[in-house]
Amino acid sequence: MDCSKIKGFNYQPSYGTSGFELWQKFDAKAIGRELGLGKNIFPE
Repeated sequence: MDCSKIKGFNYQPSYGTSGFELWQKFDAKAIGRELGLGKNIFPE
């Protein structure tokens, strides 16, 4: 699969079911860890 033209991705934290819940249960460590995983898949 050629992912060279992908410039971003949609993110929903693993601990939340909605964007509202993201802010109710904000977990900066989980977000950092999960976005780091995304950067490994889409490095640019």
